[in-house]
Amino acid sequence: MGNQISEHVDQAQKTGILQLRGFKLYKIPPEVFTVTQFLRNLDLSNNRLNIITSNLFINAKILKNLNLSNNRIESISTEIGYCLKLESLDLSHNILTCLPKGIEQLKNLKKINLSNNQLDTIPSELGHLAQLDFIDLSQNKIEKIDDNVQNLNCIELNLNENRIRFISDKIAKCSRLKVTRLEKNALEAKAIPVSLLKDSQVSLINFEGNLFSKKEFEQIEGYEKYMERYTATRRKFD
Repeated sequence: MGNQISEHVDQAQKTGILQLRGFKLYKIPPEVFTVTQFLRNLDLSNNRLNIITSNLFINAKILKNLNLSNNRIESISTEIGYCLKLESLDLSHNILTCLPKGIEQLKNLKKINLSNNQLDTIPSELGHLAQLDFIDLSQNKIEKIDDNVQNLNCIELNLNENRIRFISDKIAKCSRLKVTRLEKNALEAKAIPVSLLKDSQVSLINFEGNLFSKKEFEQIEGYEKYMERYTATRRKFD
């Protein structure tokens, strides 16, 4: 396997792409750190990594896509903030309980996948990322959407399969938010803020698998305004 890794690393210096998916790695091979300055795409998914140290990030100035999914990652060095060109970050299927503060520096990040981790709140760090279009927080342990949600700049927010019982009405202040996925949570109809239906820009709310019916949803104040946006969006794609 050592020879295979060396071959991949040597090639990566020329192509800017390094894929070490499914190598059963417990730690990142030191050879990888010698080529990070050349990498645009790095895939370390489907391994057994536990901690991601600063060595991976300090020279990764042109890295655009980083896939660390399907590992056993508990913590990530705050030096991830050195990856100023990063646009896509996949941290799904790990055991993260929080994010490093360095995430706030990733001003070009457009997509982050944090699904299937151990997060119990929407990380406040995400609210500092103006270019972040897509956030996937499905299959975590989030119990409420608090006031900090108003700082998010995303277009789509996936919170399916959490434990959410409460949604702050500040969610309506997310000026770019168009799609909100809330399937398979613990929401009652009264937990859906009127402002989300009446005053927001959201044109699609997925709510199946909660503690209320479609009929109850239709009776929430502001439903008609929501349906106007929903119908207008559908027409664009018909």
